[in-house]
Amino acid sequence: TNTSFQINTPVLGGTTLYWRVRANNICGPGDWSTRSFTVEPCYFYSPQTLPVSISAGNANTYSYLNIKDQGNITDLNIIDFEGVCPSLVSWKFTLIHPSGTSSLFWDSPCNRESSFDLAFDDAATSTWPCPPTTGLTYIPSNNLSVLNNLNLKGNWSLKVENLALQNGSVDTWGMKVCVNNFCRLTVDNT
Repeated sequence: TNTSFQINTPVLGGTTLYWRVRANNICGPGDWSTRSFTVEPCYFYSPQTLPVSISAGNANTYSYLNIKDQGNITDLNIIDFEGVCPSLVSWKFTLIHPSGTSSLFWDSPCNRESSFDLAFDDAATSTWPCPPTTGLTYIPSNNLSVLNNLNLKGNWSLKVENLALQNGSVDTWGMKVCVNNFCRLTVDNT
């Protein structure tokens, strides 16, 4: 008799869910129709060496994230992206895959802002505000989907180009990555 159902417990990635329905009207019940879908697994990663100090004046600084898990990327988002910069208009942020494929996801974002706290997702519905301190998710300057279909495993880099004469920092950043054919390659001896 209900026309909807909401799952109230977490569903793990890779789980296949099934449902079945049938019509029932004055002519009687119809045949059952069964459907299914598999929940896409997503995983969260962040570097262990943060914050990263950004040096002033035409310098490139890198933050590294080594991922040992394998899988083919289907969606990638930048999460928990926070830091301090006296002049964001002079900074450019690029995520670099271990193969060298990259996305300049935040390009000279805001003028004279002193901090940032936001996230990036190609599926977001709006561009970032200035000041970019809402903690919400926005459309990147360039698509992160250029990293789709690549293998998750390897040493990722966040490149920060600082064209200003002022220091700053990236305090936190991470990635939410959805993958197919996931394989965890780390061993826990506990």
